Amino acid sequence: MLEKSRGLVADCIIYDLEDSVARSEKAEARSRLRQLLDLPRPKTVHEQAVRINAIDSGMAFDDLGKIVSRIGAFGTSSQRLIRNVFQLKCENLDSIVVPKVQSAADLRSVADAIKHHAPHRCMLDHGASASVLNSKSSSRNTRPLQLIGLIESARGLLSLADICTATPFLSGIAFAAEDFALDLSLVHTPSRLEMLHARSTIVTACRAFNVPSVIDLVSTEFKGQSGQQRLKEDCLFGQSLGFNGKQCIHPLQLEPVQAAFGPSQREIEWATRVVAGASQAENKGKGAWSLEGQMIDAPIIARAERTLEKARRFGS
Repeated sequence: MLEKSRGLVADCIIYDLEDSVARSEKAEARSRLRQLLDLPRPKTVHEQAVRINAIDSGMAFDDLGKIVSRIGAFGTSSQRLIRNVFQLKCENLDSIVVPKVQSAADLRSVADAIKHHAPHRCMLDHGASASVLNSKSSSRNTRPLQLIGLIESARGLLSLADICTATPFLSGIAFAAEDFALDLSLVHTPSRLEMLHARSTIVTACRAFNVPSVIDLVSTEFKGQSGQQRLKEDCLFGQSLGFNGKQCIHPLQLEPVQAAFGPSQREIEWATRVVAGASQAENKGKGAWSLEGQMIDAPIIARAERTLEKARRFGS
């Protein structure tokens, strides 16, 4: 399964050390995953992430120690964490997914280890982070190792303001619907209206606090024509709520999810014309200009550039 993942075309592949691995198999799973992450990154995979065990499980720091540390091992408390780690370094790892985030402290316990022990994988303060993130000359292993938090409970939902501002390492929030439903004793319905409040709250919090990625729930229906149609509808509804990505659990989900959340051909063509026109306008010294009757200025050009970048990442 691990080797097959390297042949996928995906924006981000998340390797799971939590629910997918029995407690008795954790050590072996960590070792195998570390070997995989030491291999060159597949050209078809934009980002690689690892979902560690929850902070309160007692296994999260063991996961981190094996996956991101060259020398030393994490302990099971924040004091042992800081004392035992010598260096964090994993060139082909982009993000750590932190499950069952209940409060800001859950994210800080992981972020603090990165900040204190891997300065080359840290987001710098006082505005310097932008130069690290955007520098085309920076290699991947000098970019910040980012965090993605999973909201899976009522407490996590109510703590979103603190969670979204917990650390500059936070790059995304994802909604884990099944565990959330279990926590609230929700009854699943075909419309998923029982999840509407949580989904809207997550999007609103991410937008309010400038968390870049807001990732929608997993759709369990995807096989056959009816399943694919259901998946498409779920994608479009999530997009209408403001999500800009969706979790997938099977390769058959990748294409319809990418089609739903990626730019359309019409959007790509428009963005291409805008960027080309912007280059010509700049040569003529124009700050604002018109294209097909629409005024074009800096924000529209920036949006067009993001559209083209997104299209490149999706292989459009």
